[in-house]
Amino acid sequence: MIIKSKDDTQAAVAALQELLAVKTLSKKRREALEAELVRVRPAAEGEKEAACHIDFHLKDSKNWAVIHDLRLEHKGRTAQIDHLLIGRFFDIFVIESKNFTTPLRLGSHGDFQVRTQVGWEGMASPIEQNRGRIIALNQLIGDEKLTPMRLGLPIQPAYRNWVLVPSECYISPRHIEEAIVLKMDMFDRRLREFMNHSTLTDDVLAVAKICSTQTIMDFARKLVSFHRPASPVPPPPAEAVACNRCGVTVDAKVATFCRFHSRKFGQRILCEPCQACVPAARRILPHARRGVAKTPGNGARSRAR
Repeated sequence: MIIKSKDDTQAAVAALQELLAVKTLSKKRREALEAELVRVRPAAEGEKEAACHIDFHLKDSKNWAVIHDLRLEHKGRTAQIDHLLIGRFFDIFVIESKNFTTPLRLGSHGDFQVRTQVGWEGMASPIEQNRGRIIALNQLIGDEKLTPMRLGLPIQPAYRNWVLVPSECYISPRHIEEAIVLKMDMFDRRLREFMNHSTLTDDVLAVAKICSTQTIMDFARKLVSFHRPASPVPPPPAEAVACNRCGVTVDAKVATFCRFHSRKFGQRILCEPCQACVPAARRILPHARRGVAKTPGNGARSRAR
């Protein structure tokens, strides 16, 4: 049963195109918007195709709750999950969909490479990205106490890390450690094989964890209530701050520190090495604030004129 469909990306594409039409954009801002537009379009196509395969087989199923395009924010972590499947045995499939049209090569340690005109090139591993999402999802579920109870104890979900690629994409190998990479047209067959194997090998634990359809659907709806849609337009990049002494780019936290201690650094923004070079004699001392200066020679004080 489908609990949440994929969010419409047309509004995001239209907003990006509208901003790109503005002629007064800075070069850096235009490059950021163009990169976001390049990312959104193929990603949306891949998610749409994967959602069609998943919905075709599970939209009427009472054993599965299906959530598409779930974005969670919790304790500083953000998890953008393409597809989430929740079964009655409380298996939670976190699925990342990719829109690869070129051959895909997977290393023995989960590293990904795609074929380009100049040869094989490395790319960010969707398996590792999914692992981070699973950590954030599990923390949210635990902190918010969303899991159903059994004999007074929360049922512990079993997380599954899957990656779906287009049916025409060549991939080898397809199984790496605890993650599975497979073509979209093999999704239904592989899911049934996985569940049959899990039920046979973990029959006692599986029966103990089995939940009613209503329990699974209620749990899925609670998760969806934490959905936080992303802004369709990326925020403008922060303006770079340069050190007033040497000119190197200063980190935002360092600049904030300098502003907070503006008297100490003479109202200047300084990088950390330059902060250490500020002599103690040049810092604002108590006698200078009172308008008292030292007389050269004997060190006696006199009223500054």
